Amino acid sequence: VLDSSVLAETRDDGATRSNLRAGTTTIRTDAGLDYDGTLDATGAAVAQVAGGLLESDAEVVSTARLGNRTGLVTGQLVVEALNAPRKTAEDGPNFKVIQGGGLNVAVGFSDGDIKTTTLAEIGDQSLVTIEGTTTAPGNARIEALADVRLDDEARFDSGGLVSLPVSDARQRATMDTDTRIGTGAQLTTQAGNVTVSARSDSDLDVRAFSTTYGLAGASGGYSLAQAKADDRVTVAPGAQLVGVGEVVITAGGDQRGFGLLDADATTRVFNKTALAITTTPGADGVAERVSRVDIGSGAQVASSRDLVVRATEGYLSASGLSQGRDLAREAIEEIAKVFGNDIEGALELRGGTASNVGSTGVNIDGTLRTGIRNK
Repeated sequence: VLDSSVLAETRDDGATRSNLRAGTTTIRTDAGLDYDGTLDATGAAVAQVAGGLLESDAEVVSTARLGNRTGLVTGQLVVEALNAPRKTAEDGPNFKVIQGGGLNVAVGFSDGDIKTTTLAEIGDQSLVTIEGTTTAPGNARIEALADVRLDDEARFDSGGLVSLPVSDARQRATMDTDTRIGTGAQLTTQAGNVTVSARSDSDLDVRAFSTTYGLAGASGGYSLAQAKADDRVTVAPGAQLVGVGEVVITAGGDQRGFGLLDADATTRVFNKTALAITTTPGADGVAERVSRVDIGSGAQVASSRDLVVRATEGYLSASGLSQGRDLAREAIEEIAKVFGNDIEGALELRGGTASNVGSTGVNIDGTLRTGIRNK
């Protein structure tokens, strides 16, 4: 568990002010956690039963916050919470079993959950002014970004008179990413843009491989790669967000573009025994994003130029691919080639599912204004 938080504040009844007119005020957290795990159950015996569970779990919190009742005058403002855990340390399989002998039974699971909580916030009742001119604008950027990268592999090789290996790899990433302008807070640029965003990205690659040798055997496998993101921007009741320039509010993306959830699950089973029983392996890829912008009651978002309020599902790229092969099917393919029919791969047991689901919403109970400097 990693908790990375930064809180900047000046507290009393609201009269205290920090003056940084000439410079940039930056409140930034970068929660970068590298973790991984391995388990090796390799062995050989006349009769062998091997199994195990490898669990690789992580919880990472990243918070960048300007505290409640904070007064600030500055030339530029950046409030940025970054959450970037990595499960990519191991080059080879995370769970590995290599067996040889008479009767071999092996069942193994590589399982993991990673949860990120990311928050960028302007606290309640804060008063923030970003000074600037048309020739030297003062901008404000408040953003939360989660970026999860995960690699996991379970690999079984089993050889003997009778082999029964099953490999199973499952990884799930859950990302809660929020940016909030607090209740009654006021943030104003005198001449500059305001960008407020919450975005989650993922790159998940989960693999389960199983290969069986010997006289007889049955093999199986399953893989799951699941990425779920909840991206939210909230302008709380009574808050004032005013930019003498452009104001852009985005849930599901940021100034660099839309978020990408990539979740790939791959399972491959190859039964090379003389008497093969091959079951259809499974693989499920899941990419889900909920994006929402809420403008609370009595809140106002205003700009002198363009005003954009949007929630996007971004890019969803889930895939699930499973393949099962055995010597008998390969023999049939080779015979077909002799007679001029190329059916390579046509007799494979194929499966797998991909689920890409996005949900977006913009709720405005306050006021949106644009062209505030127009006469």
